[in-house]
Amino acid sequence: MLAVALPTLLSMTITKEQLVKAIPLLPAALLFAAINAFNEEMYYRAPMLSTLPRVIGKHQAMMFNAIFFGLAHFLYGSPPGIIGAAMTGFLAWLICKSMLETKGLTWPWLIHFLPDAMIFFSYMLLFVRG
Repeated sequence: MLAVALPTLLSMTITKEQLVKAIPLLPAALLFAAINAFNEEMYYRAPMLSTLPRVIGKHQAMMFNAIFFGLAHFLYGSPPGIIGAAMTGFLAWLICKSMLETKGLTWPWLIHFLPDAMIFFSYMLLFVRG
C-alpha cells in the first residue's frame, strides 16, 4: 500500500477542504476497492492458478499471471504505463505467491484491497477537487 500511497499523495496537492469533502466518500471508496479486488482476483488470478501450476509449473504460472496482470494495467491502470505495469505485475506475483501458499482467497484479496483502497480514495479526492 505504501508503494501506491507515496507516489499518489506526493503527486497531488490536497487541501484541508478537499479532505473534509472527501471523508464522507470514504465508505464508497472502500466498497469499490473491495469489489474491484474481489473481481480481479476471481477473474485474473483464481482461474489461472487453479490449473496452470499443474501444467507449466508453479513459478512459470506465477510469472505468466504477473505479466498478464501487468499488461492488463498498462493502458488503463492506476498509474498507467510502464511504471504501472511493473508495479501491478510485481503485486500480482506477490498475490500469486500468497494464493498458492495459503490455497485461499482471503490473503490475496486483502493484499489487493489495500492499494486499491488508496487508489479509489485518491479518485475521490480528485472528484471533490472538481
